[in-house]
Amino acid sequence: MNGKPFSFRDKALVGRNGRTRLVLSGEVQYFRTPRQYWRRILTRLREARCDTVSTYIPWSWHEIADGEFDFTGRTHPSRDLVSYLNMAADMGFLLVLKPGPYVFGEIKNGGIPTWFSKSHPEALARGPDGKKLAPALKFPHVTYLHPAYLAHARHWFDEAWKVLAPHAGRALLWQVDNEINHSHCFFWYGPHSLDYNPSLVKNVLPGWLAEKFGTIGSLNARYRSRHRDFTSVLPPVDCTPDPGSRCRTLDWIEFKEWTAVAHVRSMCDYLHALGAAGPFAVNAPFTGWATAWNNTKRWLAGTPYEVIITHVDYPGMLNDSNLGETLGLIQYARSCGNSFEVNLETQACTVSKIWGKHGASYDLTHKGLVGSGINAVNYYWFNDGYNFLGTGHYQSTHEFHSPLNVAGRPREHYFGIKRLNSFLKAHPEIAATTFRPEVSVGYLHDWGRANFLARWDPDFEHRTNALLNMLGGCGVAFDLVDLVDFDPGKGAPRMLFVQSARFMSREAMAKLVHYARAGGRLVISNHLPVLDENMTPCQDLARALGAGRTCDIPAKPGGMEPNTIAIAGKEIFVFDRVQSFRPVRGARRIAETGGAVCGFERAIDKGRATVLGFKLDYMFTDLHRAVVGSILGKRLESPCPVLIRSGHGTTLKTVLNPDDEPHVTAVDGRRIRLPGKTAAWVLATGRKRTVFI
Repeated sequence: MNGKPFSFRDKALVGRNGRTRLVLSGEVQYFRTPRQYWRRILTRLREARCDTVSTYIPWSWHEIADGEFDFTGRTHPSRDLVSYLNMAADMGFLLVLKPGPYVFGEIKNGGIPTWFSKSHPEALARGPDGKKLAPALKFPHVTYLHPAYLAHARHWFDEAWKVLAPHAGRALLWQVDNEINHSHCFFWYGPHSLDYNPSLVKNVLPGWLAEKFGTIGSLNARYRSRHRDFTSVLPPVDCTPDPGSRCRTLDWIEFKEWTAVAHVRSMCDYLHALGAAGPFAVNAPFTGWATAWNNTKRWLAGTPYEVIITHVDYPGMLNDSNLGETLGLIQYARSCGNSFEVNLETQACTVSKIWGKHGASYDLTHKGLVGSGINAVNYYWFNDGYNFLGTGHYQSTHEFHSPLNVAGRPREHYFGIKRLNSFLKAHPEIAATTFRPEVSVGYLHDWGRANFLARWDPDFEHRTNALLNMLGGCGVAFDLVDLVDFDPGKGAPRMLFVQSARFMSREAMAKLVHYARAGGRLVISNHLPVLDENMTPCQDLARALGAGRTCDIPAKPGGMEPNTIAIAGKEIFVFDRVQSFRPVRGARRIAETGGAVCGFERAIDKGRATVLGFKLDYMFTDLHRAVVGSILGKRLESPCPVLIRSGHGTTLKTVLNPDDEPHVTAVDGRRIRLPGKTAAWVLATGRKRTVFI
């Protein structure tokens, strides 16, 4: 069954007519929905012009005891997966199938059966003492790659495949696991919370270190240590400012990322061997921040099936201060080079009962996703439900103001989704267009890992998303570039922003210098690196850009007294430290603080570099629009950002109004009045122009 039933072009699904088309899906979780409402809800989904249905298939819901399975509703009507899939097939839906083994999905134990945790305590994650379960865990989590867990997970796939196989030809995507790292606990409680399971430390870590370093001498040089072999290297349980300690902790974080991805690869391999063709979706791999996603894709390279990095989108109430970060998630996924642009969890509910989000900017969210280049959305969740038999992680009900209630009765935003989908179905040419950014933002995942060190050394705190929020709030469309893969000699962007950190690999420094010298426009902010990847002093980039002597001006004590910076004829305020320079002759000074130069600009061979020794962050709208506008060389006045995707004679412009108040803005010479928290589409195909609000 491994023949590919679907094909993709222009990062979109190719339909039966040979043309690309958008995919409109809804999350209908049969295991939370009373069986008598299944057909009604699927009918409502089809009436909303959706063509695909998505669902988790929880292991814990179907293997009710070790070796005892129910897929036909023998023990509970909503366990009748056989009938549910047949019903969806009869109604013509494509499928997104998500059999785990870990699904999270607000399900108890993330879908790992309770009986497994009780009968196999040796397979559970451990804290740094190697004995007790880490206290940070929300529920007992398994150890990735533990033999007992892998064996039972594969047996689950064996049984589930018997039910899924007849529908494999309708499966648009297969999702293995979900939000890997066990409900964020794997990383969000710091680098030394877990997992120190002996099976992982003794049997897996030494081999990983040998693969990474090649020789023990290379490891010792990085760690400033004297280990005789890789088996003598123990994982760190704390971190100090010592360079070797920092490097050990950064590598320990990387190892844990790798174990999560290696587990996913193992599960994908097994499901593919059973007959699933793929593509396999890895949804929001929360191995640290989103900067890790492309690492996930690299570690899954060389498979006989396609891997697609997808993401979740729960912005809640969008505004100009979080718009950039929301759009950034789309671009982090895009930077992975996927063949299909997918968002597998498109917010369609308020989730207020869990996270306190009492509103959601549905119109902004849905139109913004498509405007940013997404060609497949999955409205999540499409209907409310129940957590039968105590299977819920948070509560017994699953009522989060979805488009449909538990019985399939529509709420107001159901009709908004139906109207939106009708427009998209009427204009399949949108799928053939490509997102057009104005600038690119470069990132390194090493900086994301280093955020974990900030509790010991605040100099290592780094947030590229601060820059993204600033660009988004200023209405500047951007995409993201992983500097590991960045080739400055091929298809380099016209302008590249980099919110740097105190350290950077020597290879990345050389790439940025090459980019500028070859004619690129480099804008680097926050901190010119003074250390390389091994935490060794390195001034390569500072010298190449002509920064001269660098010096740190610390943040003022108390936390509420900012450093004041004069730039672009304005005064802006920075609560973090500032880096000052003594730029070489010929550089133009563009920013000062207390008489010290903290920003300059100069030509470098064919290109140009702008160096700012402070973090570009989004706080004061008008001030920062003036700063970003001065860098771009144009005025930024409109409060309504415009996203553009074009190609094959079609252009779609998405005009966003994240403000509460209405705004009138001009697009292609036409004045458009946008109510608060809404967006407009301006679609041009040939001479025909359509405005959809």
